[in-house]
Amino acid sequence: MEIDQPYEGIIIFAVDIDGDLKRVAIDYFDFTFVHKRCASEVDTYFKLQYLPQGYPDSPNVLAGGYVTSSSFLYTYWCRLRALRDKRSPSADVFARFGLRYSTEIRRAAINLLDSDPRIAYGGGTRPTRHSVYLREMATAKVCVDMPGQGPFCYRLVECLAMGCCIVGPRHKASLPVSLSNGVEIIYCADDLSDLVDLCASYAQDEARRKPVEVAAAKYFDDHLHPIRIAERYLTIICDR
Repeated sequence: MEIDQPYEGIIIFAVDIDGDLKRVAIDYFDFTFVHKRCASEVDTYFKLQYLPQGYPDSPNVLAGGYVTSSSFLYTYWCRLRALRDKRSPSADVFARFGLRYSTEIRRAAINLLDSDPRIAYGGGTRPTRHSVYLREMATAKVCVDMPGQGPFCYRLVECLAMGCCIVGPRHKASLPVSLSNGVEIIYCADDLSDLVDLCASYAQDEARRKPVEVAAAKYFDDHLHPIRIAERYLTIICDR
């Protein structure tokens, strides 16, 4: 059965449950608003950039989790995770960002990190091959997460998959299971006033950093691995 795809940034599909077709939308658009017309036409609507307060006018809209853009991560995440234990650190703190989106906060973070003598900083704004970028991230002691076009950026999922120690401002979107500050991620102030202090502290203290890395990897395994996301979607669709 061919299903029309009339909405930008949204995939619509159907699940046959004992002859009853349930229409489902996955909204991967990098903005937090919901397409209300689409939401009214489907049984379940998964929103990846999901507002923390939810969408009271659209009760069938649920947090969809988040993914990355490249299949490379999902093919090699185990090897990249193992790389952290095998190689000497490439940098104390890694932060590589393009400046097309969230330009002001990304540039501010890079300037702060690059100018502080306490840390060996790796990154910048120059694009590199995706495989090289992921290896740089995997072998850094601390990785900085910043928003992209939306509150979540692919970098968050990549860091969690590799078991990185992540530092960044609190996200203005929600995952189905919230990240816990000090457990799977380290949140800095929205104005970045403590970003470098936190990065330096965790980079210099392996005993403090290691539990965060372990928890980050477990979070990906339990909640953001594609199989776990698919299982959650199907369970919700069937239950509803």
